[in-house]
Amino acid sequence: MGSSSMSPCLHVASFIAILGLFISTEARVDQVVQTRFIAQGYTMCMGNTVAYKVHNEPRTWHEAVQVCRGEGARLAIIDSYEKVRVIGGMKPFNAYVWVGVSRSDSQHPWITADEGALMNNVPWAPTKPSGPYNCLTVRGCNRGLSNEDCSQRKGFVCEGVMIGSKPELV
Repeated sequence: MGSSSMSPCLHVASFIAILGLFISTEARVDQVVQTRFIAQGYTMCMGNTVAYKVHNEPRTWHEAVQVCRGEGARLAIIDSYEKVRVIGGMKPFNAYVWVGVSRSDSQHPWITADEGALMNNVPWAPTKPSGPYNCLTVRGCNRGLSNEDCSQRKGFVCEGVMIGSKPELV
């Protein structure tokens, strides 16, 4: 016989119990994180996996990144037309708001502000991108993303991601 005196069923039961404890702990942490973001004026979205907050005070793109980090969040990563619609419903209709995607110059790829991950499928607005501009906004018409001059002052959207959606806090 093997060196273990536990039956295979007991191994499976132990694994399930540990997994349940992990999931339960993760759910409690998500609840705490949700409460923290809601207290800061964030709105839960996308099945409570993410919280967004639109800031209407104009900032440069780099200033907006810092404000979001100061709130324990990140400048929102908008990587789908569904997210464009969600943000479009939260911001003033004709406003352009910064999101967390940029590039160092027109010869480089679009990357996320928080991790520098490559953005292969940017949900562009019609006729975009155009020009040498290196920071992205949800466009005023809410039909996609637009590239803009990073030094312009605009509103912006912060995003708080729940633990279950991302391995660590942002």
